[in-house]
Amino acid sequence: MSPTVNTIVSCGFLVSGAVAIVSIMIRLGRQPANAARYVAVHRGSGWIFTILFLFMFITMLSKVQNFWEEAAARVALHVALAVGVLFLLALKVSIPRFFPMLKKNLWPLGTAVYLLSFVLVGITAGYYILWRSHEPYSTTPKLPAAPASLSSVILSKDLGRQLLIAECTLCHRLPEVLTPRSEENWRKVIERMVELASPRITADEAVQIRNFLATEYGPKLLPTSAESTLLERHCLPCHRREDILSVQRGRAAWVAVVTRMHENEPELVPKNLISQIVDHILDIQRQNNEESR
Repeated sequence: MSPTVNTIVSCGFLVSGAVAIVSIMIRLGRQPANAARYVAVHRGSGWIFTILFLFMFITMLSKVQNFWEEAAARVALHVALAVGVLFLLALKVSIPRFFPMLKKNLWPLGTAVYLLSFVLVGITAGYYILWRSHEPYSTTPKLPAAPASLSSVILSKDLGRQLLIAECTLCHRLPEVLTPRSEENWRKVIERMVELASPRITADEAVQIRNFLATEYGPKLLPTSAESTLLERHCLPCHRREDILSVQRGRAAWVAVVTRMHENEPELVPKNLISQIVDHILDIQRQNNEESR
């Protein structure tokens, strides 16, 4: 999910928790005539609170598992608070069913869960809202095209490499993402990452990263001749032969793969050659299978 969607879900999470807290406060503190209604509101909003938390917790785990360097202090605190809220929430849900004699502790336990949740959201969604409201990051800037000369922007491959390691390895394992792409394709990828990581990666940093990637990880066009195969002309500039043929696929699956490659690199993989490329790969796959028997 994007930071914006995460923030919206987090705000809904806090609102449902606040409704649960206020409704039970009215039920316990005022003893209204329609007490059953407040209990129903408390339970309903409480379950919404729990479901939204579990959804965000699972989403958080999917992101954290991609970290391969030590996380920043704010991220580490966020994870620790989330685990704490998970434990307390599980305890609160289990008491009415399995430990009814401890029901008197539900009110302070629920309040503790909400206070921790408020801090949890504050250091993530609150941080995001604060920085998005700051003028330099009010909108996600479009990356400028790489200049023809160094008169306007000094492009440095060394700086781009350092920024790539510092910024991108927080979420990605580089060997898994450094597949060759055209400069335009790298532009689209970097713009999407800048939007997701905003405000951590600035537009100037993104230009340096894109310059390094487009220079070092662009398609490696091979010398072609009349004898060159479709695989050599349209696939090997970006992929290794053994990687392409390591997975056995049927025709429909190969059509989907090559079509996706066309969408990523329309100049390298023309639409009118998709069927021919697929047939060629299937022929190679078939020959390899026969040789291995």
